[in-house]
Parts: sequence; C-alpha cells; structure tokens
Amino acid sequence: MIYLCWLVAGSALLWAGQASPERDRDTGSGLAGASLEELMNMEISSMARKRQKISHTAAAVFVITQEDIARSGAVSLPEVLRLAPGLQVARIDGSKWAISSRGFNGRFANKMLVLIDGRSVYTPLYSGTYWDQNDILLEDIDRIEVIRGPGATTWGANAVNGVINIITKPASATAGALATFSGGPGDDRYTGMRFGGKAGKRVHYRLFGRMSHTAGFESVEGDSTFDTQRAGGRLEWAVNSRDTLTVHADGYRGDSAQTVSESLTYLGPLRPRTERIGIDGGYAQVQWRRAGERSEAALQGYLNSEQRNEGAGDLRVRTVDFDYQHRYGVSRRHDVVWGAGLRQTADEVRLTAGYTARPESRTTGLASAFVQDDISLIGDKLIFSVGSKFLHQQYSGPDWQPGVRLLWAPDNRNSIWTSVTRAVRTPSRRDQDISFEFALPATLAPQGAFARYQGSRDFSSEAVASIEAGYRHQIGDRFSIDLALFRSNYTRLQSLQPGNPILQLRPGPRVIIPLLAANGGRALTQGGEASAQWRIARRLRLSGAHSYLSLTAPGTGSLLGGGAISRDPRHQIQARLSWDPSQRVSFDAFVFKATRLEGPAVPGWTRADVRLAWRFRPEWEISVGGRNLLDRRHIEFQPEDFVIASDVRRSAYIRLTWRPR
Repeated sequence: MIYLCWLVAGSALLWAGQASPERDRDTGSGLAGASLEELMNMEISSMARKRQKISHTAAAVFVITQEDIARSGAVSLPEVLRLAPGLQVARIDGSKWAISSRGFNGRFANKMLVLIDGRSVYTPLYSGTYWDQNDILLEDIDRIEVIRGPGATTWGANAVNGVINIITKPASATAGALATFSGGPGDDRYTGMRFGGKAGKRVHYRLFGRMSHTAGFESVEGDSTFDTQRAGGRLEWAVNSRDTLTVHADGYRGDSAQTVSESLTYLGPLRPRTERIGIDGGYAQVQWRRAGERSEAALQGYLNSEQRNEGAGDLRVRTVDFDYQHRYGVSRRHDVVWGAGLRQTADEVRLTAGYTARPESRTTGLASAFVQDDISLIGDKLIFSVGSKFLHQQYSGPDWQPGVRLLWAPDNRNSIWTSVTRAVRTPSRRDQDISFEFALPATLAPQGAFARYQGSRDFSSEAVASIEAGYRHQIGDRFSIDLALFRSNYTRLQSLQPGNPILQLRPGPRVIIPLLAANGGRALTQGGEASAQWRIARRLRLSGAHSYLSLTAPGTGSLLGGGAISRDPRHQIQARLSWDPSQRVSFDAFVFKATRLEGPAVPGWTRADVRLAWRFRPEWEISVGGRNLLDRRHIEFQPEDFVIASDVRRSAYIRLTWRPR
C-alpha cells in the first residue's frame, strides 16, 4: 500500500499544473498578522466534543495552528509539541520521545491520551504512545488542540493528565500539489509529497507520502538511527447539504536502532548492546457527520493494525473501534452532548527469553458511554457544565469519570473558570499479563541478583481527583494572558510489592527477587501555568510561557515509573519571537528551558532555535534554521525502561517547499 501511494503521489506531481484551481490553504496571513481577539475567539472541539471558543472553554487549552507548525521548522510531530505551554517534551534518542503534562512523564507516558482525528493512538500493550508509529505529514495538520488536565469526562480512559488531539485538514483545503524537503548537518531528513483534487462537485480527495531519516545521535553507548516511510489518502463526499462521509487510511513501515541495557537504565551500571527495531502497520477510518440547526451527529469506525519487532520479541495488535456522538440543543439553556463507544483489541505477544506473556494472545473489550450538559445560567456569560464518562474494561471492570465545570465570562476580554474532575488510567497487558527479568546493581542487591517484574490480574485502574482554576484576560489590543492552577490527588498508582527471594540453579545459579504489580502508590501534584502574548507591532509578536510543577509521593516508590520517581522538571520556560519584515520574509526565534530532573538525575538544559524563510517566488519557499544552538549536545531525558538515552545535538537545516499555483 505504501509504495503504491508513493507512486500515485509522485505521478500526480508531474501533472499538478492541471489541478483544480482551488488554492492549497496551507498558508495565510499567519498568526503574526492575526489580532488577539481572533486568537481568543479561535474555536476548538476537543474539550466538549463540540466547537466552542477558547475564551469560553473551562479548561487549560492551547492550540498549535498550521501556521505555527510551518514557522517552527519542525520535521516531526513531537518537535511541534514543544510549542505548547505546560507540555514536557523531551527527546530520548532518534525515534523515541517522552511527552506528557503535569507529571509522570516517560517513554510510555500512560496518563496522556493522544488522538488523531478522533482515533486513539494509545497502545493497549504498554500504556502510552509509540511516537515513531505516528509520524504523519505535518503539512496535512490543520491544528493541534492540547488540553492540560483531565479530559476523561468526554474522552474516557487514560485522559488523566491531558489530551493531545491532532486534527488534520479536510481534503477540500488541500487541492493542488505540494512537495517539501528538509535536511542539513546533524538534522533529520524529511521529504513529503501531497496531491489533492476534486471528482465532480461533491467529492474531494488527497494522496500523500512522506519519508524521514534520523542519523544516529551522539552517544558513546551505541546507535539510534531511524528511517520511516508513510503513505495514504483521504476522500470526502458531501452527500447533501447536511451529510458528509469521510474515508481516510494510511500505511507505514520503519526501521530503527536502539541501545539497551541489561538493567533498567536509571539503576545502572549500564551493559549496553545495540538492537534493531522493525515497525509496520496502518489504519482505515470511516466517519459520517450530519449537521443541523439545533443538533449534530457523528458516527465513526476504524480498524487499526500495528506490528513491532524488537529485542523483547514480536508484538501484534489489531483494534476495531466504533463511536457515536450526538449534540442536541434541548432548550436555550441546555446544550447536551452524549455518545457511546465500543472497542475490541486482539493482540499476539511472542516474547524472547527473559520475557513472558501469559497468555500469548488475548482479546479484550472496552465499552463506554458519556453525557455532558452545558447549562447557560446567565446567557453565554455564566455556564455550568456537568457530565460523566462511564466505561467497562475487561481488565478492570466498571468505572466512572465525572466532572463539573463553571465558566464566567463577563465580557469579551475576560473569562474565569474552575473545574473538579475524576479520571482513571486503565490497566494494560504489561500491568496484568507480562513478566520480565532484569539485573540489579551491587548497590541494591547481592552480586548476581536479578529482579523479576510480574504483572498481576489484581492490578486495577489508577485514579486521580483534580481541582483546577484559570483566568484569561485580553489587555487592550496588544497583550493577553492565560493563567491556570491545579491540584491533583492520585490514588491506586502502580507500585511494586516484593516477594521472597528465589534461588535459581539453571542455566546458572542466581538469586531472583519477585516484584508484583500492585496499586499501593499515591501522589500529590500541584502547580500552575502562565502564558502571554504581546503584539509589539503589526508584524512583530512576542509570546512566552512558564510552568511550575510540584510532585510528592510519600513512601510509594516504583522501580518502573510509579509513584515516587518524578521525571518532570519543576520549572519550564519558553519564549518565541515572530517577525515578518515583509510579505515574503519571516523570522522566528525560540528558547526552551527545563530545570533538572530529580529521578533519575538529568541536568537542566536550555536550547535556542531559529528559522528564516523567504518566499522568493509565489510557488517556492526556502528556509534555513538551526536547532540547539547554545550547546553542542545535551541529554534531555532518562527513560524508565532499558533504553539508553542519546544526546540531542546541535544541528542546521535548509528546507525547500514547492506549491504550484
């Protein structure tokens, strides 16, 4: 499928001059030219599963637009997410990232739900997101809506600390051709192609393909190269004035190297070895939407397939998901959104020596339903929202995730909100069925001792109860601020219950200490985020953000990333300067700073990126830039598993983009 789509996309570029006259709306006036009022009134759909203005959303929300993505110079989705205030984005090696918000970050950040067009890309095997499997064409993204804090009332399980919802463009907005290439000394190489058009008056389509290559990061321990190819398409049919049918699908293949240790990397000492990883998979998704004056309905289904081959063994997952939602304005005061979903996951886990899955194959189901009512107490100035998500998972049984929110917007320039919510992280296969052994250093156990992690069928959902409050204010026409405070109490977190040591004589004598997965952990997080935007002039904008996080977990540590081990910086700071000296030239500068991580210890780091772009002809744009300019290399994160982190390097790139008119 991949190579067929690449052939079609490449051939389409040869006759792109005969495409539909509609322009590819990848570019526009840009946020450097948008007013602050337009930014405050930008509509999102992730918080309540309906379109609402940011200024009237009772949650900590940030939107990354296509203009932001283009001006960032990023060539991968995780790099783009650095732009969101309050997200901790750290690179582990060439293909792995740690991305979360408000605590508990990790390679498998199991409390952050990631969606692409409403399709969950949260893996049920280990809990978390494989970012190397979701390296989509950046030019196809319309916007990324980032919710900090629980979003489980509408989205359900695993939206504990936040939701990242990636929304791609409709096919009608990507008519014509596009080709782009980026690469340079020490930087990732990226090639993308896309072609879109019309078939009759009611059908729009697009085909795309992308290839990327990451050279091995600097590390004395080994290699971390990464190569991936992805291709797919999207078809939209406006059946009539009310109904729209959308079909989209893609496939991918990838190959990478990683350096691993016999021991969990933060326990040490390291015994490195390099192993290869192969990934392939794809999805097909169908969505029907009906729009009316007082109601909206949507029904979608998707089939997702993924396969990974790495040192631990072969992992195969097949997911079938159906979801229905309906929004109905009951009266002038009540706006109700409700829905239901059903998901079935079948997996096959064939592990190598030292790893065990019992059973090797398992089929599980997740049934869910939700309802939320937005009650207008005083017009659109005082809105009270109440709702809950109900779910039943085969691993953990029934659960509920209620939430209440209150928004007061006395005028168009001010809004105050608060919320109280509950969310759960449901168990994964690793939590209940998988066991593995790893070496223990002499500082923790006698020489030659090993630990055996053992999943437990008694392991149940982790839970959080969170209180949030926020304030948004636009000061004049040039300055705006967005503040959010939170306090979250976590219970039933994963902990490890040690058992009696076992003496194993074959294949050689050694002592094994069993560690059983349990729900003995608890933690408290509190902190806040502040962001501001200042329009210094019509073509000059400065924005910045600061986030603070305090995480305490008394006496409930977990070697595998549970309660007491915090891999989150206490402070994060970011700043961005955007300047358009002319209609054809744009300049952006970014600064990101994160303070040191406590456990395992990672020094604080600061990075600066710059980008200069010139549209020298209407259909051609060239840009040059540099990343991590302040130091030659630094480490950003130490993962919770056996992967040895690599250093992030200083790099430079040149990028060329072609959009024929």
